[in-house]
Amino acid sequence: MPVVDFGEKIPAIDGSSSKIFRLKREGEKVTIRIIDRPHYISRHFLEKDSGGWNIFFCPRVMKGSKCIYCEKYFDLMKQVKEAKNSGDKKAAEALAKEAKRYKETTRFYYPALIREREEAVLLEVPLSVRLKIDAYVEAGIDILGSDFVYTRTEKPGSDYYTLIRLDSRDTKPLTEKEKEEADSVKEWDIDKMLGFSKESSQELGTEENKTGEPVEQNDEGLYEKAKEIFGNGQEKKAGSK
Repeated sequence: MPVVDFGEKIPAIDGSSSKIFRLKREGEKVTIRIIDRPHYISRHFLEKDSGGWNIFFCPRVMKGSKCIYCEKYFDLMKQVKEAKNSGDKKAAEALAKEAKRYKETTRFYYPALIREREEAVLLEVPLSVRLKIDAYVEAGIDILGSDFVYTRTEKPGSDYYTLIRLDSRDTKPLTEKEKEEADSVKEWDIDKMLGFSKESSQELGTEENKTGEPVEQNDEGLYEKAKEIFGNGQEKKAGSK
């Protein structure tokens, strides 16, 4: 029979790892130092008619395999284009709304330090933030040697989240505690932290899955994530996926 230590999280019951960090409120900000390359997870969040969510890994993004929900999304977006070309604005809007139900949601997870806490976390960011990080890389910035102020502004558009690099004069050397925290990341089982087990990976590549039927996940933590992403629709409207 399994035993759990006091305060230890049980993923199947308590949701995702406590090391996963994301900004949750307007105006919230932290100073971060990225430690390593990101991992990513792509899921479909399909709302049930009875309430709640069906949540699936996306085999197209995760494995390059067929995905029935992505195909549904692309088909509907094709119909949106046709409706727009024919001048039927009302039909185009209705089809676009329906298409959003099937679009995958991808999140990136960077091992990083929160400088204010001297703590290593798995920083969860949307695609818009990953693109900002990549833009710094393309500009020749030493990502792993820089500090960034990461803020949730909730402004419409690509600046729903902002990522501003601190001047080198304002970048403090890592403390001994931060160095130890950064070293501890090497011991993390990040797949397990993200709920992506070996079994999940195998299921995404099975013969049955070649039909494009994604692997369903049952995790209360993900249900809360679905509420946060889709509850008020702000992030989607802001285009920060």
